[in-house]
Amino acid sequence: FAIGRNDTALKQLAAMDSRVVTVKSEGKLEDFSKGLKDSVGYVDLYIDALGAVKNGFLTEAGIGCVKGNGTCVICGGVQADLKLNYSTLLWSQVTIRGSYMYSKTAPNELMNLIDAGLLPLDKWFKIGDFTLDDVAEAIAKAAEWKGSKYAILAIAEHS
Repeated sequence: FAIGRNDTALKQLAAMDSRVVTVKSEGKLEDFSKGLKDSVGYVDLYIDALGAVKNGFLTEAGIGCVKGNGTCVICGGVQADLKLNYSTLLWSQVTIRGSYMYSKTAPNELMNLIDAGLLPLDKWFKIGDFTLDDVAEAIAKAAEWKGSKYAILAIAEHS
């Protein structure tokens, strides 16, 4: 599942794969967190990549959705202590792992996912190719595009 406040970004995520369930974060965080499990059910893997937020309600709610023997990876910027139930984690054997940046093998694993068709980039990204002659247009598009849209300046070799 993907949690966010931006409807456009959530729709883009949902369009990427039918397995992606999006949930709009709205109202009081405490109330939202309590109802998250009812909305999405249980997951095998939860990746928490929140930005610099001052409370841990969404992280706690996400961890609460991890099923037994599942994993939670925290790699965001939550700036708060988390309240976790020790007994629940013990009995469910949930693994919580911190990840700053990525492992040395991650780029190769990412390419393998792309090659296997499990990460269909054409669904995820709108890419604009620009030549060096079009640098002004590339810069304008880069300023305009957000989320999953990227402007790439391609320098063609001259023969």
